[in-house]
Amino acid sequence: MNVLTRWLDRLKISGWHHVLFWLLYTAFWMFTSFEDEINLGQKLVNILATLFFHALVVYFNLYVLIPWFLKKKQYFGYSLSLLLSITLVCYPILYVIYLINKDIANTDLVWNGEFFLVNAVGVSYSIVITTALKLFFDWYKKENEARELSILQSQTELKFLKHQINPHFLFNSLNNLYSLSLKKSDLAPEVVLKLSEILRYLLYEASSDTVSLDREIEYLENYIEVEKLRFGNRARITTEFSGDFKNARIAPMLLIPFVENAFKHGLANTNADGFIEVSAELTEDVFFFTVRNNVFDKKTVLLSDSGGIGNKNVTQRLEILYPSRYQLNQTKSGNLYEVQLKLVLQK
Repeated sequence: MNVLTRWLDRLKISGWHHVLFWLLYTAFWMFTSFEDEINLGQKLVNILATLFFHALVVYFNLYVLIPWFLKKKQYFGYSLSLLLSITLVCYPILYVIYLINKDIANTDLVWNGEFFLVNAVGVSYSIVITTALKLFFDWYKKENEARELSILQSQTELKFLKHQINPHFLFNSLNNLYSLSLKKSDLAPEVVLKLSEILRYLLYEASSDTVSLDREIEYLENYIEVEKLRFGNRARITTEFSGDFKNARIAPMLLIPFVENAFKHGLANTNADGFIEVSAELTEDVFFFTVRNNVFDKKTVLLSDSGGIGNKNVTQRLEILYPSRYQLNQTKSGNLYEVQLKLVLQK
């Protein structure tokens, strides 16, 4: 909520927005009135008496006619009711003005069609201004509420996506550990250590909106180390990271689904040897991330794979967090699969 909206809300809660309007409106009438034949005090009394009746029809319009007719698009009924209200309120105005000024005013000058028309125009002027203000601020309030709702929905969706990603990764990691335990591998303690570092990151850092890019890269390295221990010598896994990652920030858990996908459709899908290449480069505020691997699944499609929960989510998160600031290219040529991600980061 911006400053203007907060200020308007405070005025509305206290009711001072009405007082402020009528003070300014009275001042406007004082400065635009040219009744030179009467003194300033008499002039103010005339204006206050006139605006009192203006206020009656104004509030009748705002709280009765607009809700009953205008907002229901009953334009004929609204126009007729408003015209009748203006006509009826002009007679009390004429009478009160006559009583206030009867010592100095000629009766014929007050009770005539021209003066009636002048008052009708004045009442109409007040109604047009207040109606325009009400419609504008109603529109502004709806726009602001819609904007806040959109932000809230985006935040809720991001939280849901994060919560969906974390159990997915944990499930895969525990499967890795279970596999090593069945083999009674001496590597199991090292996997537990790496997994604890990964979980520490998930619990204490990945809940933030953004994290330092070097921590996200470190998280990837820990994950890859766990997978190296799982697949052993038949895995040719290489990483290449370059750039000053400490001074850049990125949404947490954004890169891991691409790496998970490489293992799932590569080494985990065959007993043959395989390779995975992961590279990351930061040039000023532009981040390049690439994953290459050989695949053994003919149906490998990143965005539509039924098991690729994390991969679907990362695309949604990119749309929400980096609109117009990312490029995602996925290509499959023979048994070679490659993902290229380009992000414009905000430091």
